[in-house]
Amino acid sequence: MVFSIALLLVTLLITLDSIGSKRLRAKVIRLGRQFFAEANGPTLRMRYKAAVRREGRKSWQPIEAKLFLTTEPWRVVSYEDRTPGFLVSQKVFRLVDDKDIEQEKKILSLFPQSSPPPSLTKMHQWAFLPWLPDHPDWELVQWAVHDSVSKSGKYTKDGMELIWRMESTSEQISSFQAMMGETGVALRYEYNQYETMGNYQVPMAFTIEEEYSGQKYQYRCDVIDLVYDEDFAWW
Repeated sequence: MVFSIALLLVTLLITLDSIGSKRLRAKVIRLGRQFFAEANGPTLRMRYKAAVRREGRKSWQPIEAKLFLTTEPWRVVSYEDRTPGFLVSQKVFRLVDDKDIEQEKKILSLFPQSSPPPSLTKMHQWAFLPWLPDHPDWELVQWAVHDSVSKSGKYTKDGMELIWRMESTSEQISSFQAMMGETGVALRYEYNQYETMGNYQVPMAFTIEEEYSGQKYQYRCDVIDLVYDEDFAWW
């Protein structure tokens, strides 16, 4: 009897998760198609595999992610499928648009997880600039040369301090970090494994460190597909 009830509950959770996931994917597809149709500048589709773990823990949780980015206006919408454990799934939708609207929504099975603050979603948007080397927002960044091989660029936006580092010899962004006052919210990207994509030299691997709510999270990511200036498509 107990086993039957447990099996029924698990089946119900999986069913609800499946329904919620389909609705969430449909929302991302609708927004992505709309954003691409309205874009007047370069567009970018990215698919990458990743893994995440909270600091102090040994196990890494796999992630499959899809990201859609447009310029003029600058908008980012992403979808992540996380697998924290057996029969545990988490689908994460994030959006930052040109009206400074930030959204995050999760479809979850079995166990809750902490949600990052909205400011972190905005920080991630700025972290994607290395995939757009000719983006006009680079003109807002104040660069300072440190030595023959490195320089840094700083920009303050909406209370966030944004800092990029560049290897001067190759003109490739090597890292990005963002902080927000005394809130304890911080983000750091390290970029590597650059490849030529059209007119760009862009990173095909990157690591992320997030800090919020007194916790730190580490990500390691590998780009699987990177497509510029084509119509919207869902992998």
